[in-house]
Amino acid sequence: MPWQQKLFIIFFDQKHKSVLRTAIDRFLLGLIAINILALWPMTLDPAFRQYAEMVSQLSMVSYVIFGIEYVLRLLACAGDAKYSGKRFPVLTYVVSFAGLADLLVLLPYLLGLNLDLRILKLARAMQITGALTALTDAYAAFRENNRGQPARKQLYALLHPTPTSGNLQAYIDNFLMFMVLLSVVMIVLESVVSLELKFGREFFILDILAVSVFTLEYIIRIYIVPEDPEYASMRAGRLRFVISYSAMIDLIAIAPFFLAPFVGHLVDLRFMRIFRLVRILKLTRYTSSLGTLRKVFVREAPILGAAGFLMLLLVMLAASLGYLFEHAAQPDKFENIPQSIYWAVVTLASVGYGDISPVTPMGRLMTIVMAIVGLGIFALPAGVLSAAFSDQLHLDRERLNRMVDDALNDDILTDEEMVMITAEAKRLHLQGDEVDHLIKNGNRKRGVNDRRKGADKSASVALPPPLAIGASKTGELIDWKQNPELAFMQLNQLISSAKLVIAASDIEQVKIYFDDPSRSPDHHRQIFSKLIEQSQRLP
Repeated sequence: MPWQQKLFIIFFDQKHKSVLRTAIDRFLLGLIAINILALWPMTLDPAFRQYAEMVSQLSMVSYVIFGIEYVLRLLACAGDAKYSGKRFPVLTYVVSFAGLADLLVLLPYLLGLNLDLRILKLARAMQITGALTALTDAYAAFRENNRGQPARKQLYALLHPTPTSGNLQAYIDNFLMFMVLLSVVMIVLESVVSLELKFGREFFILDILAVSVFTLEYIIRIYIVPEDPEYASMRAGRLRFVISYSAMIDLIAIAPFFLAPFVGHLVDLRFMRIFRLVRILKLTRYTSSLGTLRKVFVREAPILGAAGFLMLLLVMLAASLGYLFEHAAQPDKFENIPQSIYWAVVTLASVGYGDISPVTPMGRLMTIVMAIVGLGIFALPAGVLSAAFSDQLHLDRERLNRMVDDALNDDILTDEEMVMITAEAKRLHLQGDEVDHLIKNGNRKRGVNDRRKGADKSASVALPPPLAIGASKTGELIDWKQNPELAFMQLNQLISSAKLVIAASDIEQVKIYFDDPSRSPDHHRQIFSKLIEQSQRLP
């Protein structure tokens, strides 16, 4: 084994896990995290500047370690399968993304430039944790699955789950959610004057980055509308999409940035900036719970409407009585009925702030009654919503069970059906093992149904075709090496079918048929004999 390969295995091979290898990974990850976070306290509060010397020494030690790491990677890159097949492996590593990031971190320190690029070490941290490898593998799989597809269809697969999306679509969804949360946190922190004065430039750069991502997403979503089955059959599908709820949220999320230069002299810019908080509603596209809650509101609208009317009636009655009993004693607080409505609402909601409270005996007696009644009346909608939400989840999961059963009826679980089942399970927050359990449950139920059908037959039962998950035609066997779990499910189906033949057939009559050379070829007799022999041994 060449020394470069030994060096690579000891220090950098992700597949070679040992105590030393794990310790090196943890040390590098910790050092990267410390370098990225160590400078922040000094910029937030001048009190931390007393540690400037300590931070400077930490930076110097970190650059030395990063330099040693870079030299070792240069020496070991010839042992990396990614570069060893190249004509110039060292040069290939240097010009790669990871190599350039490592070099750019060191250059400002070596050249004495007032530029800190240690944030680029995040790329190396992603590689150490395996996130970068997973991302590149997902991209390669996406390219392979969509080879020859039009660009618009590929873009649609990036933003919507399809049979060819793979893991890359989930990574893009997570990235967009991260950008939404980062943007909202930035807007919230920007409202703190001291932080805005110190980090105004950084906040502005983050806002430009977020708006750029959201604008690109909005344009792409409009472009790929014809690929969406929901709008493809409509006339003016793009226009219908633009005026849809989700598209309007996307537009409102980016509009303040572009409108500020033109209407800044007409509208308070602070209002425009706060209006950017609408971006948080973009998360509704990625959170299925809000969709379930919307169904609950629609389904329980009559009951919620009745509860709302009862609450409104009680508030108006309490406000009127409060004005009647307390106006003479507290004309400044119970000046009129509209002002009494505020007191009635906070009292019925059992939060009573104490800024307005009755002082007369009748007023206090009425407040006691209102507080007791309010516990039940104001809790009624919450009880309705929680019960209806639970029922809706149960109905959705029952629908998923029916979807799995329908998909298994033809003994083939195609890629398209698997994508639909996975998407629905994701919407219901079910994990992968729970989806596998549903599929196994469906197979088990099918086996029971087949046996019940076979019990009514006195002679023989046709052997049902084996289950082929992801296969293109019935009877295709699954490769154990590629998918052992699905192959094991298929084997169980074959064993169940063999048991069914033994239980529902007159074996002696079938043997007579197979023993007749004029009716059955030799290889059929051999296969049947082995089937009978093996199945009789089955538990």
